[in-house]
Amino acid sequence: MKKLLSLFAVLAMPVATFAQVLPQGGSNIYDIVNLITNLLKVAIPILITIAVIYFIVQVIKFIGSSGEMKEDAKNGIVRGIIGIFAIVALWGLITFLAKTLGVGVGGTIQQQYRPNVDITY
Repeated sequence: MKKLLSLFAVLAMPVATFAQVLPQGGSNIYDIVNLITNLLKVAIPILITIAVIYFIVQVIKFIGSSGEMKEDAKNGIVRGIIGIFAIVALWGLITFLAKTLGVGVGGTIQQQYRPNVDITY
């Protein structure tokens, strides 16, 4: 796993330093940030919905069961709460990073944060 991450870091370095055009037609790190932001705007609400549904199912199991099934449902409730907390914390972290990097509400980099460099080939 470490070798794979090291290889990815080495191969991504030219993109991160604005030295290479991205395969999707983008040209710099801002396009990468915009892509990740747009993907997370779709994924996070879906993950929260799945975690809440899981939590509700475990609560229903807890109410309607007894014995060992009740203990399993209790553990499921705890996992559901931890999952919801982790997803919301990730959402907050992404929002903080987006504001720090100047990513606008629509998921695009605001013009004032773009460097004044013309990349032509």
